[in-house]
Order: sequence, then C-alpha cells, then structure tokens
Amino acid sequence: MDSDLVKTIRDDMDFKLASNDTMDQHCDMGIVPTIYLIFNFSAAFFIITVLTCLEKRTGYSKCLCCCCRPGIVYPINLVDSNVNRLACAAAFGLTASKCFELVRGSKITSNIPSWAYSLYAMVYVVVMGFTFYPFFLCLSTNWKILGSILGFIYSGTTLAYMLYELIQCPIDDLLDSVEGKILYFLPQMLCMLYTTFVYLHTFLKRVISLWKNKNETSEYTNISRRKLVQPHQLEHVKLLLRGQRAITGAGISVPDVDNILKIYTYKRDPTFRYSLKIIVTFTVALLCIYQAALTWVFYTKDIVKSGKEFIKSFDSSSEDILISLVDVVAASSALGLVLSGLVTLVNVSGILLSYRADIKRLYKGDYSKFLIKKEDINASSIVSRNLTYSGSQIAYMMWGFLILYAVFTSLGVILAVFLVLPISGKLSSDFLIPIKTIAPGIAVAMIVFYLQTLICNQAFLQKIATNSNGKANSVLALNNRKAYHNVSYFMFFFYIFLGLFGCLMNRIGRSVLLGLVFLGRMDRCCLLPGYELFDKGYTSYISFLRFEETHQHPVLVTFCDLLLDHVHKNSEENMINFGAEPACPPSRLKPMNNMQRMWLKAYTMVQNNLQNQQQEKENTDVLKNEKVTKEISNVVNENVDIKI
Repeated sequence: MDSDLVKTIRDDMDFKLASNDTMDQHCDMGIVPTIYLIFNFSAAFFIITVLTCLEKRTGYSKCLCCCCRPGIVYPINLVDSNVNRLACAAAFGLTASKCFELVRGSKITSNIPSWAYSLYAMVYVVVMGFTFYPFFLCLSTNWKILGSILGFIYSGTTLAYMLYELIQCPIDDLLDSVEGKILYFLPQMLCMLYTTFVYLHTFLKRVISLWKNKNETSEYTNISRRKLVQPHQLEHVKLLLRGQRAITGAGISVPDVDNILKIYTYKRDPTFRYSLKIIVTFTVALLCIYQAALTWVFYTKDIVKSGKEFIKSFDSSSEDILISLVDVVAASSALGLVLSGLVTLVNVSGILLSYRADIKRLYKGDYSKFLIKKEDINASSIVSRNLTYSGSQIAYMMWGFLILYAVFTSLGVILAVFLVLPISGKLSSDFLIPIKTIAPGIAVAMIVFYLQTLICNQAFLQKIATNSNGKANSVLALNNRKAYHNVSYFMFFFYIFLGLFGCLMNRIGRSVLLGLVFLGRMDRCCLLPGYELFDKGYTSYISFLRFEETHQHPVLVTFCDLLLDHVHKNSEENMINFGAEPACPPSRLKPMNNMQRMWLKAYTMVQNNLQNQQQEKENTDVLKNEKVTKEISNVVNENVDIKI
C-alpha cells in the first residue's frame, strides 16, 4: 500500500513537472520582455523629464531664468480635483493587476527570502509607481497636445505588449486556460483602451480649438486663473442662499421594506459629487477583488480535479463518500464566493452612501454623529492618516472579501457534513449528534424568551387606554407583584443555564458576524465606545472626511474663488496702468523690493481719498485720547499732591 502511495505521488509530480514544461514552452518570449522593460523605463523617464522641463514654477521665486522653468509636476490631484474622474479611474484601473500581484506574490518573489520580502515590496511599489506615472502625468499636464501625444504612444505600446504576452503565454501558473487569462486581464485592457481613447480625444479637441483660434500661437493651456469652484458647489451655495435643503442621504429609522429600499436606492444630488479619491479607491478595490475571485475559482477547480483523481487512484470502499466530500467543498466554495461577492458589493454601496451623508453633516458643522470628537485629532494626524486611507481601504476590502469567503465556505461544509449528507444517507447518522445536542437548547432558549416576553406583557404590566380608539397599551408599572417575585426567583437560576447559549449565540456570535461583515467598512468602528482611537481604519476615515471638508467645502471654495477673481482682475488692471509686460504669465509677476512696495502703498493712499479720511480720523482720535489721558493724569497728580 505504501509503495502504491509513493508511486501515485511520484506520477502526480511528474505530471505537474511535464505540464509546467509545456507551459514554459508555450511562454517562450525570448528577449522581448527585457526589451520592453528597458523601453518602458526609458520612455517613462523621458516623458517625466520633458514635461518637468516645460512646467512653470508657481509662487514667487528668485530664479526667473528660462521663464520660471523647470517646475514640479504631479501625476494626479486627489485633494480638490473633480475633472476627468472617469479617465483617472481608468488609469488607476491599469494598476489593479500589479496591486494584486503585490498581494499574492509573483514568480520573482518565490526565489526571495522571507526576511527580504518587505524590502522587495517597497522597491516593487516604487518601480510600479514610476512606470505608471506617465499615464497620470499626461492627463494632468497643461501641455495638452504634447501630453496627449506622449500618453497615446506610451499607452499604445503598453497595450501592444499586453496583447503580445496574452498571445504568446495563454496559460499562466494559476490560470491554466486561455479563457481564464482573458477574463483576468479584460478589465485592465478595457481601462487601457479607454485611456488611449482619452488621449486621442484630448489631442483632437485641442487641435480643433487651436484651429478655430488661429491667433493663439502656443499650445500651452493657460491656467493662470484656474477656477476653484465646481458646478455642484455653486448649486450648494445657491440652495443655502435660497434657504432650501439638499438631499442629506441620512438613514431612515423605520425598518420597513419601503424605507430600506429608499436607504439603498441612490438619489442623484445636484449639489454633491463624489471626490476623485473615493472613486479611484473603490475602482482599484473592486478590480483587485475581481481578480482575486477569478484566480481562486480556477485554483479551486484544479484542487477539486486533482483531489478526485487522487481518490480514484485508490480502490477503497469509501471512494463515493470522499468524492461526495470533495463535491461538497466545491459547492460550498462556489456558494461562499457568490455570497462574499454580494456582501462586498453591498458594503461598497453602504460606504458610498455613508460618505455622502457624513460629508454633508460636516459641511453643516455637525460632528454629533461621529464617535471621535473634533479636538481628539490634530492637524498633523489628520494629514498623515488621510494619506493612508486609500491604500488601507483597498486592503481592508480585500481582507473582508477573503475572510467572508473562508467563513461562508466553512459554514457550507459544516452544514453539509453535519446535516445534509447524514439526512440524505451518504454519511452515518452519528454526524447528526452535534445538531441533536445543540438544537434543543437553542429551541428551548428561544421559546422561553418569547414566552417570557408575552407573559410580561399580558400579566406583569398595567394597561392604560392611551389611543383615541380606546386600545390599551402597556406601561412600565408592575401588576401581580407576588407572581412576578416567584417568576423572578426561578429565572435567576434558569438563566445560568440559558446564559451559556445566550453568550455563545447572541454576544459572541453576533459580534463575530457583524465584525466579519463590516470588516471592510472603515466608516464603521469595530471597537467598543471609548476605544475608537485604537481603530486605525476608522480614524483614517474620519481624517479623510475632515481633510475633504477643509479643502472642498462649497462655501469656502466659492468664497476663495470670488476673492481670486477680484485679485486677478485688479492685477490685470494694474499691469495695464503701469504698462507692465512681463515675460511670464500674470501669475508669475516678479517679486517686488521695498521701494516698489512703498511706491505702490503711496500710490494707493493718494488714489483712495476715503482711506485717507479714515486714516486722518483715526489719527485725530488717537491724539484726542492722548490729550484727554494727559489731562486726567495731571488732575490725579494735583489731587494726590493736595492730599499729601
């Protein structure tokens, strides 16, 4: 028997090695990956360097050479930007597969020691960020034509390499079918196609605009005065000035079916737009979960197939039972995958609705619904924890999905082994013993609890007619006190026994269940009241909300935009009056020295008569006050001298 087992294992290993050799033969790409890697790094470095040299510095600077170039570029504005949200989400969708490879590990990590994996992960993140940097930079640059051309070429070559790799290597180490690999990379390819289309659309749109405005000689998009306020923020301010209310998105307390549907039904609010950061965060999270689920489907399929082949290799009387158990594991795995996916989608919807309701509360200055007080987190902690929100939310969602999948699969296997299979006769009736032991206790506890509630309502509470129709309602006033004392005496001992099941089912079971279901939701605190600061996920969410409120409050942004309009208008008028013709745009005026400031101050005082009159009045009041003070002090001194 032992020799047969060793032979079977050896044959299975030889089959796997042969299949791996076959896969390596199908994936013989030669030096193409090396050439693409060198080209990718070189192209990314070239694009970043060119657009950095063309970027202008903002603010005052002593170095004015090359018309204030080079400047600092950034890939994406996740603070207060609401433009190109779909394009930015598609660009982040390109990174989903790399993010998932970072979590699951790749072929390279198999040869890396365990102690060096953290260092490798940090280097991997830097390299991944550098290679994807041009996608975002070409979308956010002010040089639209050049950025769209460079982005179109870069995304086009990346898409061509993806298609070449898919054709040359249709079988992966985990995805052993062409259909599986196509489904795995399908979202990334769609995101790549959309990003390429956005670059082409931007190029054509800018060229047509330049053709219509032939007087515009430069293709540089002048954003010296970029509007801060967005249309939805203007709508919010208009509603405030009219005294109207927008959709709050708050929950409804009555738990009937209609109100539950209203809670989970999205209503469009013209005064609100989801921020770019929240959109790209859940785009990457859902794509990573999709790839994780697809990978696990094919992995489970291989395990089930190998398990059945391994069982059939033995001539045993329990072969049918073992195959039934393997089928149970496969069915439970599929059911767990579906249920965990549905719970994840419901959690994402709940987070988005909760985010809208919470940010609107903060716009009103209402901090009463939050478990962490406003003064418990300082400004530095808010900025620091806001940086951790997106990555932590993605990781929490993935952990929540995987743990829910494991729990649902385990519950399915337990129910099948201890209930379904014994009842159907495929397993011995001895497997029903745990159910027979636990079920009566649970049934007795539930019957006693509901019977106790009914008796208390009918026998131990006084009735008072409070409704107009004369219907009697119970009030908190005891009736039949002697009977109540007897019931209370016996319940003292009875609930020692029922408390065992109550603690297991109600306190521990519900806490674990709710903790597992809401594990991926950072907008819900998983700790007891008073310990909210120990939940880093919840504090990151609150910090993210506070950061969004500070930088995207509609009233504040509208007010600052009006001020900047006034300043920009005055600066243009001053340039015309003084005949200034700077080499840089109006936002790049040269810093003034002390003599220039004094001259502008004197010029302003001469031109502004009202200011002069007010200043003279203030000076006169000061002199009068000084004169009165001196007279009072002289009188006091004289009185003091007389008394002495």
